[in-house]
Amino acid sequence: MKTKSYSLRIDPTLLTMLRKIAVYENRSINRQIVFILQQYVVSFQKMHSETEG
Repeated sequence: MKTKSYSLRIDPTLLTMLRKIAVYENRSINRQIVFILQQYVVSFQKMHSETEG
């Protein structure tokens, strides 16, 4: 999968917590953010496909 770069402004406290989670889950901070976003998108699609179909 080809990826694109995206600059992200993020609260330092949130970034620190994400970094801790990433270390715990053995991921890079970037990969952790992508993982969380992917989970959210799947959840969003499930919620909205049930109500729109």
